[in-house]
Formats: sequence, structure tokens, C-alpha cells
Amino acid sequence: MNAIPSVVHPWHDISIGDNAPDLINCVIEIPKSCKVKYELDKKTGLLRVDRILSSPLSYPANYGFIPRTYGQDNDPLDALVLMQEEVAPLSVLRVRPIGVLLMLDQGEVDDKIICVHADDPHFRHYSHIDQIPKHNLVELKMQVLYYYFH
Repeated sequence: MNAIPSVVHPWHDISIGDNAPDLINCVIEIPKSCKVKYELDKKTGLLRVDRILSSPLSYPANYGFIPRTYGQDNDPLDALVLMQEEVAPLSVLRVRPIGVLLMLDQGEVDDKIICVHADDPHFRHYSHIDQIPKHNLVELKMQVLYYYFH
């Protein structure tokens, strides 16, 4: 008799992390520089293609969610991960939360947790959003806002 393979749901079955809230896990949905907007299918745990971005811009950071959390929009908490490289969708990263980008999406709270990849030598030393160069933060905010209004 063949065993049925177990399926891991990235939202419900992956730990938030052993050292939360200092270091947490983040599941990536959309790689940095990508123009495809993926979205987690809550039922299956698979990624669906939500849309293809038609702008000349792409995602400014790896974009994902924090497992085993709920935001006010009944989705997992969103996270933007600052790091040098893009990573594949559904990769699990060890990240350090350093701040939050307060957002509203159609009148509903949809904040983004700003994180740095804990193992990236260029970003791992950041522990607070105020340490990120201002021009990088402005660029990040402008690109995220652009996606919400286009």
C-alpha cells in the first residue's frame, strides 16, 4: 500500500520561528524584481498567479508573509524582506523584523512588516528601520504605494 504524501501548508504548518519575535520565518510569495504577482491560495497552500504587472517597475524586495499570523484583513501578515538577492516563491527565509509600513487597501488596514534577511551579510546588521538609508526607504515606500494604486 502506498502512503499518501503529506502536504505542508505554508501558512498553517510552518513555524513562526524558534526565536520570535526577534527572528522569524517568512514565506516568500513574490521574488524581488518580479513582475508576476503571486498570491497564496488559502485552501490549498499553492501559489496562484493573481496578475502580471504592466508597469515598468517590479517588486522592490522579496515579498511574502509571516506563517501562523493573521492581519486585520484576515490574511497572514505581509512582509517585505530586504536582502541582496531574489529568491524563489515559497522559499522560507529567516528574517529580522525592523519596522512596519502602515498601509490601507480600499479602506482596510494592510500593513507591511519590513524585515531584513538574517543571513545576508549586507543587511543582517540592521535591527531598526531608522538604520536603513533614508533614500532606500523612500524608494521602497514609493514603489509599494505605486502597486496599490496601479
